Amino acid sequence: MIESAYRVALDSGEVDKMVLEQGWLELEPVLSILEHCEDPELRVTLQSQFEEVDTANQRWQLLKRRFDEQYRTEMKRTNQVIPTV
Repeated sequence: MIESAYRVALDSGEVDKMVLEQGWLELEPVLSILEHCEDPELRVTLQSQFEEVDTANQRWQLLKRRFDEQYRTEMKRTNQVIPTV
């Protein structure tokens, strides 16, 4: 049931809009948020990737590629790059 609610929320596109409107993934706020990541390896990896891209939208796409299985499946189907770490 939780997975269904998650899918409905993400597939609606409203979460995408909200994340960008709220500015959570602008570089400075997102680096501050990463300080709370309990996995040091993941924190370093995400920080490095977030600093490599220019926009909040690109950072959101990075997160979805990393953590959203359905999104990754679609990327594989369309031969797009999937993060390995």
